[in-house]
Amino acid sequence: MRQLQAVCVLMLLNLSPILVTPLRAQRVTVSLDGIWKVEDSINAEEMPRTFTHTAPVPALTHSATPAFPDVDRFESRQSIHNQIGFGRVPKDTPIPDFGVSRQQRNYFWYT
Repeated sequence: MRQLQAVCVLMLLNLSPILVTPLRAQRVTVSLDGIWKVEDSINAEEMPRTFTHTAPVPALTHSATPAFPDVDRFESRQSIHNQIGFGRVPKDTPIPDFGVSRQQRNYFWYT
């Protein structure tokens, strides 16, 4: 009986690092690189039904084929301030906090 107890104690001592050491999750990396289908929309509630553009990932949406019209049209706060300073727009033009988007879209969807 003592031999059995000794064997059990030795087995527990050998297993103690496994029992004490928490299991560590291994990091899994999934590459999203490639050519993706992309489409734009104004609202966020409904995903587009068709995707007529493709774009490389990673990249900016202005790399899409065919190109999206006005994809980079944005006037920053500083740009508007400069236009007022150069007399290109009236001095009473309001300067927004973050700039103004000149695009007819709010979202890009990738699939």
